[in-house]
Amino acid sequence: MGVRPGPCPLPLEPRLLAKPWGGRRLESWGKPLPPQGRVGESWEIYDDAEGSSRVAAGPAAERYLADLARAWGPALAGTGSAGGGTFPLMVKLLDARENLSVQVHPDDALARELHGPAARGKSEAWVVLEAAPGARLYNGFRPGTQWKDVERALERGTVDALLNAREARVGDLIEVPAGRVHALGAGCLVAEVQQNSDHTYRLWDWNRLEGGRPRILHPEQSRRALRFGAEGC
Repeated sequence: MGVRPGPCPLPLEPRLLAKPWGGRRLESWGKPLPPQGRVGESWEIYDDAEGSSRVAAGPAAERYLADLARAWGPALAGTGSAGGGTFPLMVKLLDARENLSVQVHPDDALARELHGPAARGKSEAWVVLEAAPGARLYNGFRPGTQWKDVERALERGTVDALLNAREARVGDLIEVPAGRVHALGAGCLVAEVQQNSDHTYRLWDWNRLEGGRPRILHPEQSRRALRFGAEGC
């Protein structure tokens, strides 16, 4: 491969994603945003079917993380990594100008069952970098919540009343294991470290419309993924 694995830094080029709930604050964190539009995500480290991080400088400049993960193996990703040779983690910056959907991710076993033998589940963690006054984090259901309560709240459009919520504070570290319902509230800007997986089941979206219609939800997948009793905050 031309470059031997070693303790050299790998500065990576980010991927910017436009999102209807995004904003413009990533520009103040050094991201070259397009002149217009809402940018919700900056993928700092990624390696998936749609592409892979490119090294920006250093001995491995212009190489892709996918190539290095295959060539260097455990020397890059650690001996516990698995999943088809892809890099096991993703790191993102998320700018929530509006509430993100209330969602849940599968664990490894359910991901493999629903998406194939090489699929990973998705546990993640947030570090709050900025928080507007009154910004909220939603992490888990209130104690005692059961699926029948969720079904009733979905019918009434009141799922938010079942959620654990807390004020977001700069420096907060929030763990969100697979199976726990969660959402970033409007005004939060966070760094997210997660398993390398994009399997997300949207349980509810604040009765928001997209193109004049309610957004697509995934109630059955959510029901199977949810772990009640996994309260957060």
